[in-house]
Amino acid sequence: MTISKYLIRSIKYLIYFVLVFGLIVSILYLLELRKTPDLPITSMFQEGSLIKIVIFFVVIAAVYPAIGFATRRLHLDMPFDKSESIVVGAMENLGFIVESQTEKEITFRVKKAGMRASRMWEDRITMKLLEDDWVSFEGYRKDLQRVLSAVAYAIYKVKNPEEE
Repeated sequence: MTISKYLIRSIKYLIYFVLVFGLIVSILYLLELRKTPDLPITSMFQEGSLIKIVIFFVVIAAVYPAIGFATRRLHLDMPFDKSESIVVGAMENLGFIVESQTEKEITFRVKKAGMRASRMWEDRITMKLLEDDWVSFEGYRKDLQRVLSAVAYAIYKVKNPEEE
């Protein structure tokens, strides 16, 4: 992952955390406002706690891209020209579509707009061809295990059709 991509992801997650926090605090404030109408929103926090919350969000947003995204390798057990349609089919079954393709790389995106928005448009899975029938998948850590399992299973089913 490049530094610019890491920085963009950090900023996106910082904005996301602040928005979610603001929404939760607003809801709590509106619920409390009914009980005590003249209460300012700052009264919900102890003095000096807002600075601590901001520092916490900045630290979490700075670390999250390293934790939330990963690269995994998979051995295809067959040349890529024979397994390409199997990989693309497995990804389509998981809800991904091909976004772009070169000779050495295929990029997949989630089909559903709601799913893409919930991940702040960080839904891309990039598959790169390596040597000796190995490929690497890079993307959201939660998706990678599901993707690797589905692709490995699809290739296994093609190589062993009698085992159903």
